[in-house]
Amino acid sequence: MKIPIILATDDNYAPYCGVTIQSVIEHASLDNMYYIHILHTSLSNSFQEQLEGMSGRNIKITCFNVTQEMNDKIIVSTNHLSPETTYRILIPRLFPQYEKVLYLDSDLVVLKDVADLFIFDIESYALGAAEYVSSSFDEEHQNRIGVPLENAFNAGVLLINCKKFKELGIEQKCFDLLEDTEDLPFLDQDALNLTCTEHVKFFNASWNCTWHFNFPCYAPVAEHTSRFEQSFATPHIVHYTSAIKPWANPKYELAKHFWHYAEKSPFYDYIFTNAVTTDHNFKIYFFPFESIPYGKRIVVYGGGIVGQTYHTQLTTTGLYNVVAWVDQKYELLQGIGNITHPTSLINLEYDMIIVAVEREYTATHIINYLNELGVESQKIFWAPPQLSKRRTGD
Repeated sequence: MKIPIILATDDNYAPYCGVTIQSVIEHASLDNMYYIHILHTSLSNSFQEQLEGMSGRNIKITCFNVTQEMNDKIIVSTNHLSPETTYRILIPRLFPQYEKVLYLDSDLVVLKDVADLFIFDIESYALGAAEYVSSSFDEEHQNRIGVPLENAFNAGVLLINCKKFKELGIEQKCFDLLEDTEDLPFLDQDALNLTCTEHVKFFNASWNCTWHFNFPCYAPVAEHTSRFEQSFATPHIVHYTSAIKPWANPKYELAKHFWHYAEKSPFYDYIFTNAVTTDHNFKIYFFPFESIPYGKRIVVYGGGIVGQTYHTQLTTTGLYNVVAWVDQKYELLQGIGNITHPTSLINLEYDMIIVAVEREYTATHIINYLNELGVESQKIFWAPPQLSKRRTGD
């Protein structure tokens, strides 16, 4: 089966687009051929080469410049959205060779073969989408754009029936709305909701698990909460909706899936470096990555500033499996994280305990204490914490 997949990006989002593609590749069946097209207007050559270089045996990736098609369009960024999201409106005209395509935003990861979604039947509909019954899609917004709350959908994961889309003239209708209406805060998502409200078929919310519903300020409408809780329990696609993103907020639930695929992508160094320069937890001390083999089961001992920075760096990068975080003063540190008493290590399987303290004198006492608990010395590591370059001013 041929599965066309369309994404859109610019230089700012190219690395995250690469993570989305990596997640698609990880679950792609060799029984299918996946044609991935990346729409852009100003994507640098280096990013184009890296993205297209992810092509493989049954993965064909090409970048498609839509500058000419967008030349006469005036799209203004709003909220956390950018004009790149509107490129999806062009898809049926740009790719007449396809009867149906799958569109994916560049801030999501796939946890299952998208072929299972692609076969969803939308023969009589212009779009297939997931319902978006959010409290953020409030009554005022509903009244402003004129779409019933129960018919609203998120446009980050779409199945597009190209023939039906063109027959209904949806492209022109959407761009007319975007150019003439100022009350569309979600840009083409609002425009698509307006033009396709009677032409959309809903698929299971697990195929577009919108993670911001986990945050209290974005809770789903009460009567639909159980449906979205089910999608969180068994997500097929995790969509990092809202301005809160996993590369900047690695501790949030479901962020781990992003970092799992980021590590396997060609863009990991870029993403990690960006986290280092933006997260204050990378600006004081730096974990001794060069001394600890990747993939080890790690225990972090210490809930102070060194322990906190190490723990954040380890959970952010995903290079190790952090099995526990311990400190003798664990009761005083419960607001920091899930810190337990060192005696919890007795029945725990781990490869190494990282003593995360600044002074050698303190480290020596901790090491002696761990030896008394029966921990083998070769499983204990301490080295003077490295000050980050931002801290030292180098």
